[in-house]
Amino acid sequence: MDSTNSPLLIVIINEGDRIPADGDVLEAQQLTTDESLLTGESVHVSKFAEEYSAAKNVYAETSVVSGGGLFRFTAIGARTKLGKIGHSLKISKEEPNLLRRETRVLVKRLS
Repeated sequence: MDSTNSPLLIVIINEGDRIPADGDVLEAQQLTTDESLLTGESVHVSKFAEEYSAAKNVYAETSVVSGGGLFRFTAIGARTKLGKIGHSLKISKEEPNLLRRETRVLVKRLS
């Protein structure tokens, strides 16, 4: 989804809300989010409506810790940052570790 071929979707977010999609902050009043789901960091992230700032982005499934604002959808579903992480995990092949390989050999010998 991008603004060139889809309708403009603007959402109001406030403290306690879960962010429904990736987007660009258009207006922020002391807005901070919890992005630990994506980053593993426990530090809350301040968000601003400045055009060329990384702090302008909000991400799907993160939550608003304090403040509020408006944001414009830029991606939903599999196109979100979280969706891309999920897709990469889905397509990566899990290599059996040493314990798993040795357990298979042992089970084959015992059966």
